[in-house]
Amino acid sequence: MDAKEKTVTVDGHVYDAERFRWVHPGGPLFVSLFGGRDATLAFQSYHGRPFPHDKFKEYLLGTTSSSTKPDPDLAELQTKVRKAVGSGRPTPFQRVKATGLVVLAILVELSCLYSRTWLKSSFLGLLFALVGLNVQHDANHGVMGGGWTQGWIGGSQLMWIQEHVVLHHLHTGTEMDPDAQGSPALKIHPEDPWFFFHALQHWYLLLLEAGYATVPLFGSFFEAIAWQHKFQRKYQLSELAKPWRAQSIAMHLFFYFRMLVIPAYQGELRKCLATMAVGGFYLAFFFFLSHNFEGVDFSQDSFFKQQVATSSNVGGSWLCVLNGGLNYQIEHHLFPRVAHSHYPTIAPIVKQYVTSKNIPYVHFPSVSSNLIAVLSRLKRLGGAIKN
Repeated sequence: MDAKEKTVTVDGHVYDAERFRWVHPGGPLFVSLFGGRDATLAFQSYHGRPFPHDKFKEYLLGTTSSSTKPDPDLAELQTKVRKAVGSGRPTPFQRVKATGLVVLAILVELSCLYSRTWLKSSFLGLLFALVGLNVQHDANHGVMGGGWTQGWIGGSQLMWIQEHVVLHHLHTGTEMDPDAQGSPALKIHPEDPWFFFHALQHWYLLLLEAGYATVPLFGSFFEAIAWQHKFQRKYQLSELAKPWRAQSIAMHLFFYFRMLVIPAYQGELRKCLATMAVGGFYLAFFFFLSHNFEGVDFSQDSFFKQQVATSSNVGGSWLCVLNGGLNYQIEHHLFPRVAHSHYPTIAPIVKQYVTSKNIPYVHFPSVSSNLIAVLSRLKRLGGAIKN
Protein backbone atom coordinates (compact mmCIF):
# COMPACT_ATOMS: atom_id res chain seq x y z
CA MET A 1 0.00 0.00 0.00
CA ASP A 2 1.50 3.33 -1.03
CA ALA A 3 1.64 6.31 1.32
CA LYS A 4 -1.11 8.28 -0.47
CA GLU A 5 -3.61 5.46 -0.05
CA LYS A 6 -3.21 5.77 3.71
CA THR A 7 -4.47 9.36 3.59
CA VAL A 8 -7.78 11.14 3.11
CA THR A 9 -8.12 14.79 2.08
CA VAL A 10 -10.84 17.14 3.34
CA ASP A 11 -10.92 20.79 2.30
CA GLY A 12 -7.17 21.00 1.65
CA HIS A 13 -6.20 19.13 4.82
CA VAL A 14 -4.49 15.76 4.40
CA TYR A 15 -5.20 13.32 7.23
CA ASP A 16 -3.76 9.98 8.28
CA ALA A 17 -6.73 7.82 7.26
CA GLU A 18 -5.19 4.68 8.74
CA ARG A 19 -5.50 6.20 12.23
CA PHE A 20 -8.34 8.68 11.75
CA ARG A 21 -10.82 6.02 10.59
CA TRP A 22 -10.95 4.44 14.05
CA VAL A 23 -12.20 7.66 15.66
CA HIS A 24 -14.60 8.59 12.85
CA PRO A 25 -18.07 8.89 14.44
CA GLY A 26 -19.67 7.26 11.39
CA GLY A 27 -17.47 4.18 11.64
CA PRO A 28 -14.15 3.17 10.04
CA LEU A 29 -15.46 1.69 6.78
CA PHE A 30 -16.41 5.01 5.16
CA VAL A 31 -13.00 6.54 5.81
CA SER A 32 -11.23 3.34 4.75
CA LEU A 33 -12.97 3.30 1.36
CA PHE A 34 -11.97 6.93 0.81
CA GLY A 35 -8.31 6.07 1.36
CA GLY A 36 -6.21 8.00 -1.16
CA ARG A 37 -9.20 10.14 -2.21
CA ASP A 38 -10.54 13.64 -1.64
CA ALA A 39 -13.58 13.38 0.63
CA THR A 40 -14.43 17.10 0.84
CA LEU A 41 -17.78 16.90 -0.96
CA ALA A 42 -18.65 13.59 0.66
CA PHE A 43 -18.17 15.10 4.11
CA GLN A 44 -20.18 18.19 3.18
CA SER A 45 -23.14 16.26 1.74
CA TYR A 46 -23.24 13.83 4.67
CA HIS A 47 -22.63 16.21 7.57
CA GLY A 48 -23.82 19.59 6.30
CA ARG A 49 -21.28 21.58 8.28
CA PRO A 50 -17.62 22.62 8.12
CA PHE A 51 -15.14 19.88 8.95
CA PRO A 52 -13.87 20.23 12.58
CA HIS A 53 -10.19 20.44 11.69
CA ASP A 54 -9.17 21.56 15.18
CA LYS A 55 -10.77 18.48 16.73
CA PHE A 56 -8.75 16.07 14.59
CA LYS A 57 -5.48 17.98 14.25
CA GLU A 58 -3.50 15.10 15.77
CA TYR A 59 -4.23 13.13 12.59
CA LEU A 60 -3.22 15.97 10.25
CA LEU A 61 -0.27 15.20 7.97
CA GLY A 62 -0.21 18.43 5.97
CA THR A 63 -2.12 20.59 3.51
CA THR A 64 -2.57 20.74 -0.25
CA SER A 65 -3.71 23.49 -2.60
CA SER A 66 -5.22 21.06 -5.11
CA SER A 67 -8.11 19.96 -2.90
CA THR A 68 -11.77 20.26 -3.85
CA LYS A 69 -13.67 23.04 -2.08
CA PRO A 70 -17.10 22.75 -0.41
CA ASP A 71 -19.99 23.76 -2.66
CA PRO A 72 -21.45 27.14 -1.52
CA ASP A 73 -24.91 26.52 -3.01
CA LEU A 74 -25.21 23.20 -1.23
CA ALA A 75 -24.08 24.82 2.03
CA GLU A 76 -26.77 27.50 1.74
CA LEU A 77 -29.50 24.94 1.05
CA GLN A 78 -28.29 22.73 3.90
CA THR A 79 -28.87 25.62 6.31
CA LYS A 80 -32.47 25.97 5.09
CA VAL A 81 -33.17 22.25 5.33
CA ARG A 82 -31.61 21.95 8.79
CA LYS A 83 -34.10 24.51 10.08
CA ALA A 84 -36.94 22.33 8.80
CA VAL A 85 -35.90 18.83 9.91
CA GLY A 86 -32.97 19.27 12.27
CA SER A 87 -30.50 16.41 12.07
CA GLY A 88 -32.86 14.43 9.84
CA ARG A 89 -32.91 11.25 11.92
CA PRO A 90 -35.54 8.59 11.07
CA THR A 91 -39.07 9.08 12.34
CA PRO A 92 -40.59 6.44 14.67
CA PHE A 93 -42.78 5.24 11.78
CA GLN A 94 -39.73 4.68 9.58
CA ARG A 95 -38.05 2.60 12.29
CA VAL A 96 -41.19 0.50 12.81
CA LYS A 97 -41.53 0.00 9.06
CA ALA A 98 -37.89 -1.08 8.75
CA THR A 99 -38.21 -3.58 11.60
CA GLY A 100 -41.48 -4.93 10.22
CA LEU A 101 -40.06 -5.50 6.74
CA VAL A 102 -36.99 -7.33 8.06
CA VAL A 103 -39.05 -9.54 10.39
CA LEU A 104 -41.59 -10.32 7.66
CA ALA A 105 -38.84 -11.20 5.17
CA ILE A 106 -37.20 -13.56 7.67
CA LEU A 107 -40.52 -15.24 8.51
CA VAL A 108 -41.43 -15.75 4.85
CA GLU A 109 -37.98 -17.17 4.12
CA LEU A 110 -38.28 -19.57 7.07
CA SER A 111 -41.69 -20.69 5.86
CA CYS A 112 -40.13 -21.51 2.49
CA LEU A 113 -38.08 -24.20 4.23
CA TYR A 114 -41.32 -26.12 4.72
CA SER A 115 -43.35 -25.06 1.69
CA ARG A 116 -41.90 -23.13 -1.24
CA THR A 117 -44.50 -21.99 -3.78
CA TRP A 118 -44.06 -19.74 -6.82
CA LEU A 119 -46.21 -17.05 -5.21
CA LYS A 120 -44.37 -17.16 -1.90
CA SER A 121 -40.98 -17.17 -3.64
CA SER A 122 -41.93 -14.14 -5.72
CA PHE A 123 -43.26 -12.34 -2.64
CA LEU A 124 -39.97 -13.03 -0.85
CA GLY A 125 -38.14 -11.40 -3.76
CA LEU A 126 -40.32 -8.31 -3.41
CA LEU A 127 -39.65 -8.24 0.34
CA PHE A 128 -35.90 -8.47 -0.25
CA ALA A 129 -36.17 -5.49 -2.61
CA LEU A 130 -38.20 -3.49 -0.07
CA VAL A 131 -35.68 -4.29 2.66
CA GLY A 132 -32.99 -3.07 0.29
CA LEU A 133 -34.82 0.19 -0.40
CA ASN A 134 -36.18 0.91 3.08
CA VAL A 135 -33.51 -0.48 5.39
CA GLN A 136 -30.08 -1.17 3.94
CA HIS A 137 -30.10 1.92 1.71
CA ASP A 138 -30.52 4.35 4.60
CA ALA A 139 -28.29 2.20 6.81
CA ASN A 140 -25.38 2.20 4.38
CA HIS A 141 -25.70 5.97 3.99
CA GLY A 142 -25.21 6.27 7.75
CA VAL A 143 -28.81 7.22 8.56
CA MET A 144 -29.56 4.30 10.89
CA GLY A 145 -28.41 0.82 11.84
CA GLY A 146 -29.02 -2.23 9.68
CA GLY A 147 -26.15 -2.24 7.21
CA TRP A 148 -25.92 -6.00 7.72
CA THR A 149 -29.19 -6.41 5.81
CA GLN A 150 -27.34 -5.79 2.53
CA GLY A 151 -25.53 -9.08 3.08
CA TRP A 152 -28.71 -10.78 4.25
CA ILE A 153 -30.53 -10.06 0.98
CA GLY A 154 -27.53 -11.19 -1.07
CA GLY A 155 -25.42 -8.12 -1.73
CA SER A 156 -22.20 -6.75 -0.30
CA GLN A 157 -22.16 -3.81 2.08
CA LEU A 158 -18.53 -3.21 1.15
CA MET A 159 -19.13 -3.07 -2.60
CA TRP A 160 -22.39 -1.16 -2.20
CA ILE A 161 -20.71 1.67 -0.28
CA GLN A 162 -17.86 1.74 -2.80
CA GLU A 163 -20.29 2.01 -5.71
CA HIS A 164 -22.87 4.37 -4.27
CA VAL A 165 -21.13 6.48 -1.61
CA VAL A 166 -17.59 6.74 -2.99
CA LEU A 167 -18.42 6.80 -6.71
CA HIS A 168 -22.05 7.27 -7.79
CA HIS A 169 -23.01 10.08 -5.41
CA LEU A 170 -19.88 12.12 -6.07
CA HIS A 171 -19.58 11.52 -9.83
CA THR A 172 -23.20 11.17 -10.93
CA GLY A 173 -23.55 10.50 -14.64
CA THR A 174 -19.82 10.71 -15.43
CA GLU A 175 -17.33 8.04 -16.47
CA MET A 176 -16.46 7.62 -12.77
CA ASP A 177 -20.04 6.61 -11.97
CA PRO A 178 -20.45 2.81 -12.29
CA ASP A 179 -24.24 3.21 -12.34
CA ALA A 180 -23.97 5.32 -15.50
CA GLN A 181 -22.14 2.68 -17.55
CA GLY A 182 -24.48 0.65 -19.76
CA SER A 183 -22.27 -0.26 -22.70
CA PRO A 184 -22.31 -2.56 -24.58
CA ALA A 185 -25.78 -3.75 -23.54
CA LEU A 186 -27.24 -0.23 -23.56
CA LYS A 187 -26.32 3.10 -25.11
CA ILE A 188 -27.29 5.58 -22.39
CA HIS A 189 -24.88 8.40 -23.24
CA PRO A 190 -24.37 10.10 -26.63
CA GLU A 191 -20.65 9.29 -26.51
CA ASP A 192 -21.21 5.56 -25.88
CA PRO A 193 -20.37 3.27 -28.82
CA TRP A 194 -23.34 2.29 -30.98
CA PHE A 195 -24.23 -1.30 -31.86
CA PHE A 196 -27.03 -2.41 -34.16
CA PHE A 197 -29.06 -3.97 -31.33
CA HIS A 198 -29.32 -0.60 -29.59
CA ALA A 199 -32.13 0.20 -32.03
CA LEU A 200 -34.22 -2.14 -29.89
CA GLN A 201 -32.93 -1.14 -26.45
CA HIS A 202 -36.15 0.61 -25.48
CA TRP A 203 -37.86 -2.75 -26.00
CA TYR A 204 -35.44 -5.03 -24.17
CA LEU A 205 -34.62 -2.74 -21.21
CA LEU A 206 -37.15 -4.43 -18.92
CA LEU A 207 -35.82 -7.87 -19.86
CA LEU A 208 -32.31 -6.77 -18.89
CA GLU A 209 -33.61 -5.47 -15.58
CA ALA A 210 -35.08 -8.90 -14.83
CA GLY A 211 -31.52 -10.22 -14.81
CA TYR A 212 -30.09 -7.43 -12.65
CA ALA A 213 -29.86 -9.65 -9.58
CA THR A 214 -26.75 -11.31 -11.00
CA VAL A 215 -24.81 -8.07 -10.43
CA PRO A 216 -25.12 -7.70 -6.63
CA LEU A 217 -25.58 -11.42 -5.90
CA PHE A 218 -22.67 -12.79 -7.92
CA GLY A 219 -20.70 -9.89 -9.38
CA SER A 220 -19.97 -8.40 -5.97
CA PHE A 221 -18.77 -11.79 -4.70
CA PHE A 222 -16.09 -12.10 -7.36
CA GLU A 223 -15.20 -8.41 -7.03
CA ALA A 224 -14.42 -8.98 -3.36
CA ILE A 225 -12.28 -12.00 -4.18
CA ALA A 226 -10.38 -10.18 -6.95
CA TRP A 227 -10.40 -6.87 -5.02
CA GLN A 228 -11.43 -5.03 -8.19
CA HIS A 229 -14.67 -3.03 -8.22
CA LYS A 230 -16.38 -3.71 -11.57
CA PHE A 231 -13.00 -5.23 -12.53
CA GLN A 232 -11.82 -1.80 -13.69
CA ARG A 233 -8.76 -0.03 -12.34
CA LYS A 234 -10.43 3.40 -12.38
CA TYR A 235 -12.86 2.19 -9.69
CA GLN A 236 -10.03 0.80 -7.58
CA LEU A 237 -10.86 -0.18 -4.01
CA SER A 238 -8.71 1.19 -1.22
CA GLU A 239 -6.38 -1.27 0.47
CA LEU A 240 -7.51 0.22 3.79
CA ALA A 241 -10.89 -1.50 3.33
CA LYS A 242 -9.44 -5.02 3.07
CA PRO A 243 -10.30 -5.92 6.70
CA TRP A 244 -13.97 -6.04 5.55
CA ARG A 245 -13.24 -8.34 2.61
CA ALA A 246 -13.64 -11.65 4.46
CA GLN A 247 -16.94 -10.53 5.97
CA SER A 248 -18.28 -9.64 2.51
CA ILE A 249 -17.30 -13.03 1.09
CA ALA A 250 -18.73 -14.89 4.10
CA MET A 251 -22.12 -13.15 3.80
CA HIS A 252 -22.30 -14.09 0.13
CA LEU A 253 -21.56 -17.73 0.94
CA PHE A 254 -24.24 -17.67 3.65
CA PHE A 255 -26.75 -16.31 1.14
CA TYR A 256 -25.81 -18.96 -1.43
CA PHE A 257 -26.34 -21.66 1.19
CA ARG A 258 -29.79 -20.30 2.06
CA MET A 259 -30.99 -19.48 -1.44
CA LEU A 260 -29.18 -21.98 -3.68
CA VAL A 261 -27.93 -25.01 -1.74
CA ILE A 262 -31.02 -25.61 0.40
CA PRO A 263 -33.52 -25.04 -2.46
CA ALA A 264 -31.46 -27.32 -4.74
CA TYR A 265 -31.54 -30.04 -2.08
CA GLN A 266 -35.32 -29.58 -1.87
CA GLY A 267 -35.65 -29.70 -5.65
CA GLU A 268 -37.04 -26.15 -5.65
CA LEU A 269 -34.16 -24.19 -7.17
CA ARG A 270 -36.27 -22.67 -9.97
CA LYS A 271 -38.60 -21.07 -7.44
CA CYS A 272 -35.63 -19.58 -5.64
CA LEU A 273 -34.43 -18.09 -8.92
CA ALA A 274 -37.84 -16.40 -9.12
CA THR A 275 -37.05 -14.74 -5.78
CA MET A 276 -33.86 -13.29 -7.23
CA ALA A 277 -35.50 -12.23 -10.50
CA VAL A 278 -38.40 -10.41 -8.84
CA GLY A 279 -36.21 -8.66 -6.29
CA GLY A 280 -33.59 -7.69 -8.85
CA PHE A 281 -36.15 -6.40 -11.33
CA TYR A 282 -37.89 -4.22 -8.75
CA LEU A 283 -34.62 -2.61 -7.68
CA ALA A 284 -33.28 -2.11 -11.21
CA PHE A 285 -36.56 -0.71 -12.51
CA PHE A 286 -36.72 2.16 -10.03
CA PHE A 287 -32.97 2.83 -10.00
CA PHE A 288 -32.85 3.23 -13.77
CA LEU A 289 -35.76 5.69 -13.84
CA SER A 290 -33.89 8.19 -11.68
CA HIS A 291 -30.96 9.19 -13.91
CA ASN A 292 -31.81 8.20 -17.49
CA PHE A 293 -34.82 10.30 -18.45
CA GLU A 294 -35.28 12.49 -21.51
CA GLY A 295 -33.86 15.90 -20.64
CA VAL A 296 -31.21 14.75 -18.18
CA ASP A 297 -28.21 17.10 -18.27
CA PHE A 298 -24.73 15.79 -17.46
CA SER A 299 -22.89 19.01 -18.40
CA GLN A 300 -23.16 21.03 -15.19
CA ASP A 301 -20.19 22.93 -13.78
CA SER A 302 -20.63 22.43 -10.02
CA PHE A 303 -21.30 19.57 -7.63
CA PHE A 304 -24.66 21.01 -6.56
CA LYS A 305 -25.90 21.56 -10.11
CA GLN A 306 -24.67 18.13 -11.20
CA GLN A 307 -26.64 16.37 -8.46
CA VAL A 308 -29.87 18.16 -9.37
CA ALA A 309 -29.62 18.13 -13.17
CA THR A 310 -28.78 14.43 -13.39
CA SER A 311 -31.59 13.26 -11.09
CA SER A 312 -35.37 13.23 -11.16
CA ASN A 313 -38.27 12.65 -8.78
CA VAL A 314 -41.44 10.66 -9.35
CA GLY A 315 -44.71 10.35 -7.47
CA GLY A 316 -45.18 11.55 -3.92
CA SER A 317 -45.33 10.56 -0.27
CA TRP A 318 -47.02 7.17 -0.78
CA LEU A 319 -44.33 5.97 -3.15
CA CYS A 320 -41.79 7.37 -0.69
CA VAL A 321 -43.17 5.10 2.04
CA LEU A 322 -43.09 2.07 -0.27
CA ASN A 323 -39.70 2.65 -1.89
CA GLY A 324 -37.71 4.17 0.93
CA GLY A 325 -37.64 7.66 -0.56
CA LEU A 326 -35.81 6.68 -3.73
CA ASN A 327 -38.54 8.41 -5.72
CA TYR A 328 -37.17 11.68 -4.24
CA GLN A 329 -33.84 11.20 -5.97
CA ILE A 330 -32.94 14.91 -6.07
CA GLU A 331 -33.36 15.29 -2.32
CA HIS A 332 -31.55 12.03 -1.72
CA HIS A 333 -28.50 13.05 -3.75
CA LEU A 334 -28.27 16.39 -1.98
CA PHE A 335 -28.98 14.98 1.49
CA PRO A 336 -27.93 11.31 1.57
CA ARG A 337 -27.75 11.28 5.37
CA VAL A 338 -31.23 12.71 5.92
CA ALA A 339 -33.72 9.90 6.56
CA HIS A 340 -36.07 9.25 3.65
CA SER A 341 -39.11 9.85 5.88
CA HIS A 342 -38.25 13.58 5.72
CA TYR A 343 -38.01 13.85 1.92
CA PRO A 344 -41.64 14.92 1.36
CA THR A 345 -41.07 17.69 3.92
CA ILE A 346 -37.86 19.06 2.45
CA ALA A 347 -38.84 18.63 -1.24
CA PRO A 348 -40.69 22.00 -1.50
CA ILE A 349 -37.71 23.76 0.13
CA VAL A 350 -35.30 22.12 -2.28
CA LYS A 351 -37.49 22.85 -5.30
CA GLN A 352 -37.85 26.54 -4.43
CA TYR A 353 -34.11 26.95 -3.95
CA VAL A 354 -33.17 24.98 -7.07
CA THR A 355 -35.54 26.88 -9.34
CA SER A 356 -34.29 30.19 -7.89
CA LYS A 357 -30.87 29.18 -9.26
CA ASN A 358 -32.41 28.53 -12.71
CA ILE A 359 -31.63 24.81 -12.49
CA PRO A 360 -34.31 22.44 -13.84
CA TYR A 361 -36.10 20.51 -11.09
CA VAL A 362 -37.53 17.45 -12.82
CA HIS A 363 -40.52 15.78 -11.17
CA PHE A 364 -42.66 13.18 -12.92
CA PRO A 365 -46.23 12.92 -11.62
CA SER A 366 -46.39 9.16 -12.15
CA VAL A 367 -44.17 6.13 -12.67
CA SER A 368 -45.66 5.67 -16.15
CA SER A 369 -44.72 9.21 -17.24
CA ASN A 370 -41.20 8.66 -15.88
CA LEU A 371 -40.91 5.36 -17.75
CA ILE A 372 -42.07 6.97 -21.00
CA ALA A 373 -39.36 9.63 -20.64
CA VAL A 374 -36.73 6.93 -20.07
CA LEU A 375 -37.82 4.82 -23.03
CA SER A 376 -37.97 7.92 -25.23
CA ARG A 377 -34.34 8.72 -24.41
CA LEU A 378 -33.25 5.14 -25.04
CA LYS A 379 -35.09 5.06 -28.36
CA ARG A 380 -33.45 8.31 -29.48
CA LEU A 381 -29.94 7.26 -28.46
CA GLY A 382 -30.37 3.75 -29.81
CA GLY A 383 -31.54 4.95 -33.18
CA ALA A 384 -28.47 7.06 -33.93
CA ILE A 385 -24.99 5.84 -34.76
CA LYS A 386 -23.60 9.22 -33.75
CA ASN A 387 -25.27 11.81 -31.52
